[in-house]
Amino acid sequence: MLDARFIGRDQQVGINDPATHDPERTLLGVEQEQWLYDNLSSAQNDGVKWKLLGQQVQMLQTKIFGNLVNTDSWDGYPAARNRLLDHIVNHEINNVIFLTGDVHSSWAADISYDPYDWNQYNPITRNGAVAVELVSSSVTSPSIPVPGLQQIVGDVAKVLRLENPHIRYVDIKNRGFVTLTITEQEAVADWHHVPVVGVVNDNVFVDRSFKIKDGIPRLIKN
Repeated sequence: MLDARFIGRDQQVGINDPATHDPERTLLGVEQEQWLYDNLSSAQNDGVKWKLLGQQVQMLQTKIFGNLVNTDSWDGYPAARNRLLDHIVNHEINNVIFLTGDVHSSWAADISYDPYDWNQYNPITRNGAVAVELVSSSVTSPSIPVPGLQQIVGDVAKVLRLENPHIRYVDIKNRGFVTLTITEQEAVADWHHVPVVGVVNDNVFVDRSFKIKDGIPRLIKN
């Protein structure tokens, strides 16, 4: 479990602030960053099949009309993200799954260095992915605390996938949770949602399901 909020984190900056691209910026802090590298390598060397990393902010890149939208996430610390991906690639660490919350909405994405560059990530074959990210919704808290607006934005959010091909799934309007079923051969993630949270009901439904096959760092629709 990572702490991406308080320990050693450099201060957040604005979307257009050139400091975003400072190669020394860190989200985890130097000590925690090294701790993560050491534990990932140890897990791989010890034969641990699946490396699950819990965290609070999204690893995936998100752009709207070519611009970043959330520098409170790893998008505000691209050098730190690249260092982590470098360690995963250079040390041949497989089956890395980022488990994320905090944004009160559901997402699934392939993680690569630059998903907007076909030379680094192919949106058709999904080659170039280094890991995957599963983002769970909140159980009751709205993604946008404005009555009526959440539903509208929830529909518009689907447009995100047109510009962000690595984002395989996004749902901002529904509440719920994710279950992750793991075997030696695969990990299966199911997004469970409910139609309403203000009334007691048992109408839970699985809105989306993806699997990650052993040794294949990309999402496969289940």
